[in-house]
Amino acid sequence: MAQPGSSQERDGDGPEDRRSKKATKFHPSQARSNADFNASRPAYVLSGFDRALLKTGRKISFLERLPTSRVCVMCTNVPARVIPLPCGHVGCKRCVTRAFVRCRESSRRPVCPLHRVPLVNSGIQVVDNSRYLLKKTVLCMNFRLGCPYRLKLRHLNKHCDEQCKFTPVPCELCEEVIAECHFQQHSQQCPRRDPAKDLQH
Repeated sequence: MAQPGSSQERDGDGPEDRRSKKATKFHPSQARSNADFNASRPAYVLSGFDRALLKTGRKISFLERLPTSRVCVMCTNVPARVIPLPCGHVGCKRCVTRAFVRCRESSRRPVCPLHRVPLVNSGIQVVDNSRYLLKKTVLCMNFRLGCPYRLKLRHLNKHCDEQCKFTPVPCELCEEVIAECHFQQHSQQCPRRDPAKDLQH
């Protein structure tokens, strides 16, 4: 977990890393307000990554907005590899390929959807985007349930799979989704809990 001074945080990349070194822990009563604040963070769907968590199609919240040179101008996803376009934007392989196929079928020339600059299929280069992204600071996938941790994207999979105490657990009685660390307390206070069952023990 991204604890202060851990190996996860020692490979810092600048001021952003120093700001994120301290994984501040909040009181449970602050969880909702913090989750509301973090909900305003820029969130993106990642594509082309091998890591299980990054292949789910769920949006990942970054601490800071990513530059347009890292986001596909066509689908707004953030790919592991990008194709630079003449207008200065980038596209993912899937979208650029589709654009050329559609335009070839209609005898039209593909253009950037924002600047309308023509795209060319000669000299296309694929640029790695993953190194940059894996160094960026993100919020835990369970921040809406109160997890306060901020960590490098490269550590997100391990944190959520092995370390996060705010993993969502559905209550079988009321069907509300509860953080794992609060589930025992909820099970004792659930509005649909049958007190008569406790008297039988």
